[in-house]
Amino acid sequence: MKLTITQIAAKSTPMVDAPTNRIIAVDCSGSMYSELPKLRQHLKNKLPTMVQPQDTLSIVWFSSRGQYGVLFEGVKIDTLQDLSKINSAIDRFLVPTGLTGFKEPLEEVLEMSKRLGGDCTLSFMTDGFDNQWSKPQIMKACADLGDKMSAITFVEYGYYADHSMIVDMAEEVGGSVVLSENFSKYSEELDASMKASVSGKKIKLTKITAPFVIGNTPDTFVIAKPDAVGTVTLPANTRSYSILEGTGSVDNLNVDGADMADAAYAVSALILRGQGDAAMEIAALIGDEPLYKQVENSFSKQDFAISVALANSYAAGKRKLFEAGRKTNLIPDPGAYNVLTLLMDLSATEGNTLNLSHPDFEYNSIGDSRVTAVDDNGFKPVFTDNPGDVMADIMSLSFNEDRPNVSILVKRDGVVTVPENDLGFKGSVDSFVWRNYAIVKDGIVNMKKLPVVLTKKTYDHLAAQGVALEPFKVNKTMVIDLVGLPIINRNMAQPGTARELFDMYFDVYVLKTKQKVLGSLIEKPAFGKGFTEKYGAEGAAFLKNLGISEGGFSPKTVKGETIDAYVSKVLEVKMAGLSTIPKVADVAEALKKGKPLTPSLKIMSDVIDALAGVTDYESVLKGTKIEIKTLMNEIVKVKFGIILGKKMPSDVTNPEETSQEIDFGLGKLTKCSFILADKEI
Repeated sequence: MKLTITQIAAKSTPMVDAPTNRIIAVDCSGSMYSELPKLRQHLKNKLPTMVQPQDTLSIVWFSSRGQYGVLFEGVKIDTLQDLSKINSAIDRFLVPTGLTGFKEPLEEVLEMSKRLGGDCTLSFMTDGFDNQWSKPQIMKACADLGDKMSAITFVEYGYYADHSMIVDMAEEVGGSVVLSENFSKYSEELDASMKASVSGKKIKLTKITAPFVIGNTPDTFVIAKPDAVGTVTLPANTRSYSILEGTGSVDNLNVDGADMADAAYAVSALILRGQGDAAMEIAALIGDEPLYKQVENSFSKQDFAISVALANSYAAGKRKLFEAGRKTNLIPDPGAYNVLTLLMDLSATEGNTLNLSHPDFEYNSIGDSRVTAVDDNGFKPVFTDNPGDVMADIMSLSFNEDRPNVSILVKRDGVVTVPENDLGFKGSVDSFVWRNYAIVKDGIVNMKKLPVVLTKKTYDHLAAQGVALEPFKVNKTMVIDLVGLPIINRNMAQPGTARELFDMYFDVYVLKTKQKVLGSLIEKPAFGKGFTEKYGAEGAAFLKNLGISEGGFSPKTVKGETIDAYVSKVLEVKMAGLSTIPKVADVAEALKKGKPLTPSLKIMSDVIDALAGVTDYESVLKGTKIEIKTLMNEIVKVKFGIILGKKMPSDVTNPEETSQEIDFGLGKLTKCSFILADKEI
């Protein structure tokens, strides 16, 4: 049975002008360290006008198991004569600490609603994964809470929250999900939710057999699953609702007395539920081209957030459908230009550089921070960039083999301060630091804009792909907006076969073995004597104690701000016997002793034989590196497609069984497998 969607006008119940108890639950885990100061200031500035005069406001904070509490409860803002005590409580308790647990704050909100009585609403904000409680425990807390609240909104803050869990929680309570990219978006949503009218008798639907129902209100939508007897409860101000039945592709959109724009809420709901193909098909049936174009290439959480915001703007009346006419023949563009291909194109040609000194270079640091340690004498060495722009060769882009990450390694030249000494070092010494900048992190564009200097060849290529660029000028920094591009395209989301992936991995292994053999044949300059020769043994030891060496400035550090753990999809490929590349000397040793060659040694032996007549090792090594990069780009595209496209290779029928035994000509079959799993980062 194909999937059908029926949009039905609801018989809204009369809204009642009654006081409402507004409850806010705030995630105070470690990952919120940079955001909580903004929230504290916002609350203190907006408290007098945040809620309606007749309403009350309560705030619950939470982090790890056992770490939660009530900041204040049932306060009528218009009667406050002195906000100093509440402001002090905000500053004291809304601070980052610990991990993330949902169960206890949800239970606290339930008890609070009983104490407050009347109509209660909840805005529950989190940026992380619950790593304290099991899913059944969390769902039980949600089920208990659902009937007690007039409205519940779950705010998914940033791009690394547990999206799947949040959607499941919303379905359990018949609530809404809001995707807030940053504090500005969250503050807008929070202020709006504090004023939304919710009082009135809820609407009950019976005998619902669909897995979930979408309730459409003037401002947002809720997702609700039927209870054991098929009853669904929707907010009093629901103006229509959508029922989706069947599976597979969508072949019907029936708008029964409802506004066509409300069908856009169904697009949003399906995107949130991970049903991107169905969302695209409904967008095609609606026939609004801007909506369809945005939805068709949504694969990352960023893409989802933009698509949901656009669809909601239609349904909420902030934007009109069909401004350029309704289209009935919309079909996807499978080869749309995308961020991943753009980065590969930038790194394919020498001469393209990234301007790290440009004001549009805005980098969001990832992971726990480290700060330079102070030595026993209270001195802390400080690195300062040399004058002028810091430019990075984009050919140093690297693509993570297991995660959908893209980063660039940058050498920054400068000076490091040194303490007073009698060794001749005056104030500072020349050095450099290595910095790794993640442009894409776990499928999320971590840098929205790339300030780059392009070669004419690359400029012409990007312009031909439709990338918005300023007129070309040599050495001119141009800013590429990555947000306007999908992270991948639909072709990449069709990952081909696992066998093709294994073949590429084997070819890369052979090439990396060749690279290692060539490296052993090229004489390298001695490392480690330069500083001693330049500064003397005592001077080199003095600098080394400060973290300064021939390898740059790498001082002792201590842990700074802690980032709460989150979960990322990881795709790991394994080939039995080929996990590492052996030493070149191991081949000669095995042959000398008459030992049979292992698969890895057999590959290395064959490579050594193939290189027997080569004299220009440098040239062959350069070509080998290019081959490795080309193949790795293809592997990365496949991995991004599997992780973000959420589709298994066509020759994998069971996700639990991804192994194949392949004859690579090594004397025995090689067991190859890939593992797609969630990994805590």
